[in-house]
Amino acid sequence: MSNRRVCRVRISQLVLCATWPGKRRVETRRSVGRFYLNVRIAGMDIYVLIGKQHAGKSSLTRCLSGCRVNGKRLIAIGSRDVEVYVKLSSLQEKKISAAQFVSEVDRSCKAVLVSLRPRARRGDADDYLREFSRQKGWKVLHVACLGVPASTVSITLPGASIHELETVSETMPINRLAAEVRDRFGWT
Repeated sequence: MSNRRVCRVRISQLVLCATWPGKRRVETRRSVGRFYLNVRIAGMDIYVLIGKQHAGKSSLTRCLSGCRVNGKRLIAIGSRDVEVYVKLSSLQEKKISAAQFVSEVDRSCKAVLVSLRPRARRGDADDYLREFSRQKGWKVLHVACLGVPASTVSITLPGASIHELETVSETMPINRLAAEVRDRFGWT
């Protein structure tokens, strides 16, 4: 069959079920007498661009997604096509809190591409990443730091890859940077 493993943890009358690797599925089952009610909780993979003002985050997001406005886009990630919710501007720039953003995301999507500033009055990138990680089913997979050191991300993100990259400039064309980010994120 497949090489996916199923892990079940029984907590009182609640069964949590998840599959690994690759296609993640989280499911809860509540027993009602001898019957079970299945509730699926979709996993959400988070891809983050972190950079200061004028680092090219919005331009890079447009180049990666093809979006000219916020919304969902079909993007090839690995060997599968995935609906990705794309937010063009950094959340702090648009004065959107992490909680507001989480409620804004289209739940039919399986991934999110979002931009953050490392330090801002509305919250640091760490604050946003911490809140994303607390959301049920959300997992930060890749963080690209544009022109800022990877040490900018000081919280622990289990399983996440943090990449240091250049910013968009006269010597670094946007399409070259986008190709590097696609490669680091595992997008084809």
